[in-house]
Amino acid sequence: MSRTQFLSLIALNAVLLAVLALVSMSGSASAQQTRQRGSYMLISSGVTGTPLSVVYVIDETNSELVALAWDDTVKKMNYVGYRNIAADSMQARRSGR
Repeated sequence: MSRTQFLSLIALNAVLLAVLALVSMSGSASAQQTRQRGSYMLISSGVTGTPLSVVYVIDETNSELVALAWDDTVKKMNYVGYRNIAADSMQARRSGR
């Protein structure tokens, strides 16, 4: 290994170390600080006309719902959808339902 290659590797390592230090010392995202630990409820269901089975994951603390479908042909869980229950209930109150 030549002296130039050796010095360029040292410079590259110094730059990578500086980037690692910068990322490590930066603050965390504000959304991570405000979100409360969830309390979850799972509800399973079948979908009429398809071989899919759906699991609804409800986060009671943060008022959110996620739907996941199990595809038995590939043995994989697929994302179906997300709803913010608090926003939906506010919208329903405004529309008078």
